[in-house]
Amino acid sequence: MNALMQANPDLYQAGGALSPRVPTYVERAADRELFDALVRKQYCYVLTARQMGKSSLVVRTRQKLERADIATVLIDASAAPM
Repeated sequence: MNALMQANPDLYQAGGALSPRVPTYVERAADRELFDALVRKQYCYVLTARQMGKSSLVVRTRQKLERADIATVLIDASAAPM
């Protein structure tokens, strides 16, 4: 098989948060806005429709904050028992 046609598992993923090492992640304005707001110690919500990149946004922002020596806490209300 031609090397260009071979799938690279590190480039594509269907569903779920993208790993911070995935090179195909496209940084959006939301990435910068969330990071900047959190650095200013503003309380932030990440709300949008399904499959719009919320988890990837949170994972990458959290990693960026920790690299800046800022402690983080993630509260996932969707995981709470009913």
